[in-house]
Amino acid sequence: MASNQGMTPASNMQKHGHGGKFTAQEMRTHEGLLIAFNTILVAGLLLNLIILSVACLSRKVQRTATWMLFIVSWIVLCLSYLALAGQQMGQNSMPAFGFCLAQAALMYAAPPLTAYATLIFMIQVYLSLRCYVYGEKPKEKYITGLLAIPPIIHAAIVIEVVILGLRDRNQVKRHMTGMFCSLNKTMTPIYVTLALVTVAVIGVIGLEITTALFLRRNWSAFMSMNKKEKEASFFGPGIVIRMALFSIVPIFVLIIELIIIPLHSNKMGMSVSLIMYAIVPLLAALAFGTQGDIIGALMFWKKDPISVVTRGDKEKDIA
Repeated sequence: MASNQGMTPASNMQKHGHGGKFTAQEMRTHEGLLIAFNTILVAGLLLNLIILSVACLSRKVQRTATWMLFIVSWIVLCLSYLALAGQQMGQNSMPAFGFCLAQAALMYAAPPLTAYATLIFMIQVYLSLRCYVYGEKPKEKYITGLLAIPPIIHAAIVIEVVILGLRDRNQVKRHMTGMFCSLNKTMTPIYVTLALVTVAVIGVIGLEITTALFLRRNWSAFMSMNKKEKEASFFGPGIVIRMALFSIVPIFVLIIELIIIPLHSNKMGMSVSLIMYAIVPLLAALAFGTQGDIIGALMFWKKDPISVVTRGDKEKDIA
């Protein structure tokens, strides 16, 4: 969490971040914001790790590769920001150039990664709904190809930021909020991130509208699918509703990105905006980690029902 290294109780003023000076009260407020930021990210990280572990290890839980990528993207985002924990305050705890540049690169790359992971997940939701309503075979090869897009975008942004940082080492600094490192002499990475997130958000909104219209036209066929078909497709009413609700989040993220640009030099405004952003991984975990099969798998102390055959050759479940 936030570190007090390099600070003394008698100090009335301290330098940190880009070197600006702040009063003792401002420092206490700043430390409180850092603690809130780190705590929320840790909560989101742990919940998403638990959900991913359950999906990977439990035979009760079956999930698609796009779902896995979606959860992993939020884990990556949390780790990208938490990498600076312990080096967020005080001149004596300034991160080394290489570490700061690496954290900055991961920080700029994380929002597009999560945005495109969400978009790919929604594409599979829509395509799978069409396949199962119309009785078509799922187009797995298209989904497999789409899975490469978010990691490629993430890697490209990391490379871009590293190149920019190496060209001018003096611009790689810990931001005044202490929450991340950034390139303080160029807005290029921010604009690239914003543009990519905007495209993904437009895609998510378009898919959400398309899915809603499709379900409206084919609701009777969708609801007539038997339980086995819905479980096999993974895209029953529950996941569609969860996805519809969570699709609001990318819009929320885009709004935060737009807020951050004019507030880039405003410590308090940036801190509050980033804390709001830190809540998003937690929302993802709550939205997709509270499904019945995952909750059931987490309740490991409950025994699975044992199927036995009665005299009438009928099966019943006993605990």
